[in-house]
Amino acid sequence: MRKIAASYVLSWTLGFLMMPTAYAENDSSTTTESDYRIPLYDQLEFSAEASGTGKVSMKWSAFEGYNNEKFEYYKVIRSYANPNPVYPEDDAIAYKAGLGDLRHTDNNAWKSAYYRVCAITDVKGRHCSNVVWVDVEKIEEKPVCQNYSSTGECEDEEKAKEAKEQARKEWTEKQNEAKARLAEKKAKLEEQSKAWDAKNKETQAAKKEALTKEKAEREAELYEKLYKKLDVWLESFGAHLEASSSTNAQKIEHIETIQKRFYEWEEDKPVRIKMVDYIDNTLNDWKEKYSVGDDFSEIDEFLDGLLD
Repeated sequence: MRKIAASYVLSWTLGFLMMPTAYAENDSSTTTESDYRIPLYDQLEFSAEASGTGKVSMKWSAFEGYNNEKFEYYKVIRSYANPNPVYPEDDAIAYKAGLGDLRHTDNNAWKSAYYRVCAITDVKGRHCSNVVWVDVEKIEEKPVCQNYSSTGECEDEEKAKEAKEQARKEWTEKQNEAKARLAEKKAKLEEQSKAWDAKNKETQAAKKEALTKEKAEREAELYEKLYKKLDVWLESFGAHLEASSSTNAQKIEHIETIQKRFYEWEEDKPVRIKMVDYIDNTLNDWKEKYSVGDDFSEIDEFLDGLLD
């Protein structure tokens, strides 16, 4: 056992010493967790797999930008216990400064772990990939059995599977809970949007009704003023007809001449049409009045002839 433990410690120490210095340099910054924005799980596609004894190879898609944020670096994260590791809450095992530097190999993968990569931006934005659980082949000798069944068989492997399966179930439950929260939030936003649309339509309808009413009132006021002016003109024109020595037929002809001029003046304009219609009502009444004949002069002459 001492030999196994010593071998494990020696291997781990060598792996740590062989890590690129850039990792340590970046992780020594004084930036606190509170300086970073809420992580977004939006762009990066990440894959990882065991590639040999104590090794995990991984690759990911390049960060494509978000709003006006500028890319700073990638952080590769590994966690043995947290199924949702995020930098800097979880330590990074690699630092990649190049936007196109999209690969990394973990040479210190001595046991199964959760892996993820996050792109960090100039405003401390965190854009993280999906999480990949990697089963790593262990290099140490098979440990002494810790759990025996009633028949004397070792149950370590079975219990390890059960623990792993339990971890997977817990992770799935967390994912389902997150999806449920997102669905609930989406439904609430949709409900708020519908309520806002309904209120907006109601407001617009009220405004339209108010404008229509205001327009109708203004038009009524306008026409009232116009009709008063037309009444003055009609009164003057009627007095002129009555005072003239023209025959009734001539008066009708004069009225029709005036009507024709008004019809030409209309030009299919709504306001002018209403004015002409208003004038026509009176002019047509006058035409009806004058349609009885040319005074009664001819009748008087006829009657005078009968008496002679």
